[in-house]
Amino acid sequence: ILAVVVAIVNAAGVTDALVTVVLAMAFVTVMVAVVRPLAARVLAVHERRDRLGPAVMSALIVGLFLWL
Repeated sequence: ILAVVVAIVNAAGVTDALVTVVLAMAFVTVMVAVVRPLAARVLAVHERRDRLGPAVMSALIVGLFLWL
């Protein structure tokens, strides 16, 4: 919702606002369709071990920084 408000306020025209809104929706779609199932799979695999190892934790942190 914040992306929509910022897009409308800062847009130089309707096209700029629409591009920002479409890109925000694409980001949310990728996060829900790709990242969420991947994170669930990692959690399911490592849940049996009762903790996440340092390599997995490092990969998760690097993955978070890459998305930012």
